[in-house]
Amino acid sequence: MKKEYDYLFILGGIPYYDRIGGINKVTFLLSKFLNDKNYKVAIVFSTNYINQVAKINNIDFKTKINKIELITNNSFLFIFLKHYFKNKFNNNLGKIDVYPNIRYLKKINSKRIITPWWWGIILSEYYNKQNKYFIIYHNYDDPVEIQRYKNKSEDFKKLIIKSYGISNKIAASKHIYERFIDENIPLIKEGIDLDMYITNTKPENKKNFTIMMPLRVEDLKGAKYGIEALKLIHDKIENIEIETFGNYKGNIPNFINHKGFVQISDLKEMYKKSKIFILPSIEEGIPEPLIEAMINGCAAISTASGGPSEIIENNVNGILVPIKDPDAIASAVIYLYNNKDKLLEMAKNGIIRVRDYDIKNTYNDFLKAIKHYE
Repeated sequence: MKKEYDYLFILGGIPYYDRIGGINKVTFLLSKFLNDKNYKVAIVFSTNYINQVAKINNIDFKTKINKIELITNNSFLFIFLKHYFKNKFNNNLGKIDVYPNIRYLKKINSKRIITPWWWGIILSEYYNKQNKYFIIYHNYDDPVEIQRYKNKSEDFKKLIIKSYGISNKIAASKHIYERFIDENIPLIKEGIDLDMYITNTKPENKKNFTIMMPLRVEDLKGAKYGIEALKLIHDKIENIEIETFGNYKGNIPNFINHKGFVQISDLKEMYKKSKIFILPSIEEGIPEPLIEAMINGCAAISTASGGPSEIIENNVNGILVPIKDPDAIASAVIYLYNNKDKLLEMAKNGIIRVRDYDIKNTYNDFLKAIKHYE
């Protein structure tokens, strides 16, 4: 007998692992909210989703399978891993059922399938699942986004278009909403748990001139352009501290204090002392680190890479610069360094702006979006 749920979420990544991305964080919070409302909720994870999509659609494309993927694909090893490493996993999902492999879709039913990924729609269609909801965070029509599949990009582009057509679409940002403006799809405002990150640090109390930046391995996160910008800044400004964090594995100059993966407590300490936060991405949804930094009084400099343009009003609560432009990033930092009053004004305006991005608003928007279709 198949187990029944009200909401089933499909995510990529490793169950319970603490190094999760922003979209998974939001989904976890949303799942817990629904569970607290007495809905039956489950999450299905997949680590080798692209290989699975390629296989069922006869596309000759394979990505490297790592050891973690092999473990999570084995149910017994997964259960052992979950309990043995319980202190190292983000095991805060309460009564929500978690399944480590997409194949579990054969064994469960749900009134609604929800996923923030196009491949989640394609795989749920393969397993004959109905009532599919696609929360769209990224513009998959962007050539940079689709090129991650390299010589098979056209094959996957067709599947992305198909995923739009067979799902109930929900926009997670205004630029996605505008992409489907003729279809009148619902819009939700992605938020974060502000209470988890806020430190109540006043921008005027930050002493040293410290700037911080996320450095992430994915090409679309723009790490190489960010590092080039930091080199220019370092050459122009003396007595400046530069701190970075994230999973970037490339060469990082010695003058950068790269902290790698950091816990929330360490991240909050970085926000507390940083005067400027830089986001160098090429394409973004609504970036959580940007909101986290702004609520803690960091003046924001970000590329106009999608979602950041919705948060930042240029020269009012932050500065927007073109993508792939290290010179523009460096010029913005130098401008704020030489105009401390403007930096302080932007930081204070930023705090006010991002109060709108509270996860509680996301909860309400989500329920309205479901009601829109049902």
